[in-house]
Amino acid sequence: MADYDSIGLVATKYKYIEMVVAPRGLKRKTGVWDVIGRTSGAFLGQIKWYGAWRQYCFFPSVSTVFNRQCMEDLNNFLEIQMKLREDKTS
Repeated sequence: MADYDSIGLVATKYKYIEMVVAPRGLKRKTGVWDVIGRTSGAFLGQIKWYGAWRQYCFFPSVSTVFNRQCMEDLNNFLEIQMKLREDKTS
């Protein structure tokens, strides 16, 4: 399930985790999403642009643990965001 904000960023819900659009600073050109546990509501990390690698990456919170399904969901979300970025720049 996806919900778009006013600038086209998407919030996405998976089985165990949810990506919520985080507020962007005025100078930030790329999206930022908070990764939240759906049952606990805990902040698990952030997805944001990592300039050194020129791609979106997941920055986990300290002492978080993820199972295979969560990792697949994170990877799926990253792939979608990279595809959207590539489509926008081409």
